[in-house]
Amino acid sequence: MAPKKRPPIERFAEKVNHVASGCWEWTAYVGNSGYGRFWLDGKGALAHRWSYEYHVAPIPEGLFIDHLCRNKVCVNPSHLEPVTPSENVLRGNGPSAAAARGDTITHCPQGHEYTEENTYMSGGSRVCRICKRANARAHYEANRDAIIERSRQWALSNPGRARELGREGQRRYRERNREAV
Repeated sequence: MAPKKRPPIERFAEKVNHVASGCWEWTAYVGNSGYGRFWLDGKGALAHRWSYEYHVAPIPEGLFIDHLCRNKVCVNPSHLEPVTPSENVLRGNGPSAAAARGDTITHCPQGHEYTEENTYMSGGSRVCRICKRANARAHYEANRDAIIERSRQWALSNPGRARELGREGQRRYRERNREAV
């Protein structure tokens, strides 16, 4: 005879850790989206949505559940609120939410100001030139010997082109120095 099924609330409760912040953190499976998943009636369910529906009320059609605590693994129903998809985006922390709110990010993650001289666009995103230069320098320093050897090998296999590029570099150097005087 098959074992008796336990009520979903029992299985749910054993997968929750109550933390000092008031969050009920989901300790079982978390999907790629970062939200807890709960096996219910032979299919997967989002743990925070199930918690809200079990403890509060059914979620109205077309509404999302917003985590007021900003903790995706929280399933505490008092930290959850049904909102429209647009309200959910506006409350978010990501770049698309900032853009939707009209916020402007004025500094890169390392604290350099986004100015016209220090910024360029790449793939639809702003790139800080100071950070880009620092990353390139660090990469060169970490791989200096290999880079120099690759350049030497290329020059040996392309002597005419290497000579031509060398002359071009010398010409530009002389022009720069003439302009400086």
